[in-house]
Amino acid sequence: MTLRQAIWHVAIRRAPKGSILTDTDTPFCKVPNPIGCWAADPFLLERDGKLYIFAELFRLLRWKGDLGYCVYENGTFSKWHTVFSERYHVSYPHLFERKGNLYMMPETNAISELSVYRAEAFPNRWTKDEVLIKGERIADATWVTEDTLIGYRMKSVPELVELKRKEGEAGFSIVSAVADTEDRLRPGGAVFEAAGKRYRIAQDGRERYGAAISVMEILSKDGEAYSEQEVRYLAAKDLPITDGKRTITGIHTYNATDRFECIDYQYQGLSLLGLWKRFWMKIRKR
Repeated sequence: MTLRQAIWHVAIRRAPKGSILTDTDTPFCKVPNPIGCWAADPFLLERDGKLYIFAELFRLLRWKGDLGYCVYENGTFSKWHTVFSERYHVSYPHLFERKGNLYMMPETNAISELSVYRAEAFPNRWTKDEVLIKGERIADATWVTEDTLIGYRMKSVPELVELKRKEGEAGFSIVSAVADTEDRLRPGGAVFEAAGKRYRIAQDGRERYGAAISVMEILSKDGEAYSEQEVRYLAAKDLPITDGKRTITGIHTYNATDRFECIDYQYQGLSLLGLWKRFWMKIRKR
């Protein structure tokens, strides 16, 4: 068992949404990880003059993800606060607004369910508002329009699936699926608009999980079958990330507001907690 393992961090920079398409000079600044965790899958929200960073907090002792947030204000990061902690793994806290309300659509494919939660008392209290689909293991579901989602169906050969709201019924159903035989289609952030075009992020896991991202231009219009094309490919070496002399080995999420962009990045590091947990899990399987 190797002493080193993949460790993730969130990083942000002051650059407007969509700058990832052209700006490879402005550095991303590391957001400190909470004790005993690493952070990944960041989503951003600006409110009341503060930048809220929501992310998966992977707890090394429990070997599962919770969801939490920290606040960036006046050049300082707050400590991380947990908002979701279940018996199962939770990740990808997709934030969105509808009709003046704030919602979160986290990944809960471990229980074969995809649900939306409404902010009852932002940022700490969230209430389940709607179950979108049950009985399917959908990872990293991402809104394309108000009535259309794409997601990653976890199977022996995973699929990028398109989901639409059932007419006259509650919930969503899968209307199309594309097998991801090359491990290049998994969503990696919210759909964003720049220069009148819509884009989404896809993860490239061919070399290893979370190695790089592709920026995909969405070609389909409302009501059409989902289609896209790659317009930019970004490996870790293509983006400046301020983290000492570490060798950055991967990125797999991008999100942005009108003033900030964020990514997550990976490096190989020594984690005594992670090493102990992996050793304990190996012993228990004997």
